[in-house]
Amino acid sequence: MLVLESKFDSRRALLAVELLYLIKSGYNTGYRIRKTYTEYFGISVSFGTIYPLLHALHKRGYLTRKRANEQGQKLYALSDEGQSMLDSNAIE
Repeated sequence: MLVLESKFDSRRALLAVELLYLIKSGYNTGYRIRKTYTEYFGISVSFGTIYPLLHALHKRGYLTRKRANEQGQKLYALSDEGQSMLDSNAIE
């Protein structure tokens, strides 16, 4: 079940679920996630929105994260808990 703190509004909750669906296909960097989101949904989302949300999803256990290279890029993938949340389509 995706539980979001009160600082998240319904738009951010929807964006969180959309990001999880995009990440579901495998490891992705924040840049690629943003680019794919813009191409798929036709909406540009700032890095200032994407990265804090990726961090929050990782902190809550919905994503795994590993370092991609020495420049500090991180690769994100759906965790088992994130997959379970998507399978149940449960948002609180």
